[in-house]
Amino acid sequence: MPVRVEVDRGRKLAERTYSGVVTASELLDSIHEYRSIPEFDPGFNELLDFREVESIEASIEDIRICAMRPVPFANSSKRVILAPQPLVFGLARMYQIIGEDIHPNVYVVKTEEEAFRMLERSEVA
Repeated sequence: MPVRVEVDRGRKLAERTYSGVVTASELLDSIHEYRSIPEFDPGFNELLDFREVESIEASIEDIRICAMRPVPFANSSKRVILAPQPLVFGLARMYQIIGEDIHPNVYVVKTEEEAFRMLERSEVA
């Protein structure tokens, strides 16, 4: 499966890890998996990890739709997108810019160190 969804209550962190070829529907639908995890709390921060992605099969319109959809996170939650590949980074920035009015506190970074710094953690998993 190209997406794994996990919640770490102790770290107050929700994580979506993508791998391989990721489709638009996987991008659109994976956010809703948190609702089925009892440990999930809307106040948690989120890490979206795209390091293992080979390609994303999504149009610009798909990214716009993703950016405009409501998410189960509080506006105070930090949502960090870890995207080292140039194309994935560009799509993530597009998501960030299009959705900035509805999804504040979205950050796009290229390295694990930057991601954990944004999430106010000093250690690397």
